[in-house]
Amino acid sequence: MLQVVKTQSRKGALNILNGSLAFPVGAIFPRLLSFAAYWTPNHSSQTAPSAVLVTLQPDADKSRTKPFPLGTGHDKFGLGFQIASADPQDTKHRSPGSLSWAGIYNTEFWIDPAEHIGGVQMMHVLPFYDDGAIRTLRDFEELVYQNFR
Repeated sequence: MLQVVKTQSRKGALNILNGSLAFPVGAIFPRLLSFAAYWTPNHSSQTAPSAVLVTLQPDADKSRTKPFPLGTGHDKFGLGFQIASADPQDTKHRSPGSLSWAGIYNTEFWIDPAEHIGGVQMMHVLPFYDDGAIRTLRDFEELVYQNFR
């Protein structure tokens, strides 16, 4: 399943995205999204003081994962999300400062505060970072931004 929302505000996109997901985690996930709605450029990948540089994670079990993630070497992690950097080679996808998360079965979501876009890719595929799953994600993002930018 692929889903995207575009609204007039960051908070609106997050609220719609939150309402479309059925996570059995009670109030935790909605609170994370509410927190992310107030993410500001002062906390972007370039300035977050506590952010950690994303490094390549090796495959511990080749049947379950491939080395990951996208953004290795330039994106950062901060407060529970991967934060997209201003990588000039990645202009067809999410904006710098976008927040993202990925699950082991290739379920991914991203929140782009600059463009007021939230996107979700729901899969149940192993290994994590399967070539087809990542190609689907990148093609999905590219189509979203071709139509909304």
